[in-house]
Amino acid sequence: MLSALDPDGDGQVTFQGMVVENNFGCEVDAACFLRVRIDSQAVTVVYHYGEWPPCENGEATLQGFEVSVGDKVEVAGTISDGSGLSTCESDDHYIKKLVDE
Repeated sequence: MLSALDPDGDGQVTFQGMVVENNFGCEVDAACFLRVRIDSQAVTVVYHYGEWPPCENGEATLQGFEVSVGDKVEVAGTISDGSGLSTCESDDHYIKKLVDE
């Protein structure tokens, strides 16, 4: 799924979708992540790893805490496995809440 969003093959993707879950596991040393629906599939977006390794992109972590189920978001991150991605690897990555006009 994510490979279709990565035409350059460099592992960097940007997409828009609807938040269907926001898991605050990093508050108890697990990962914090969003599940973002794109069409009929959901992508896991890690915005904090928990205790280790540290997430070097503090701004994306703050952005992740601010979104709620039902919000439309744009996400930029690095593919971390076949079905997920992370915003922690670069300050260029983000989670942006989109506002309908």
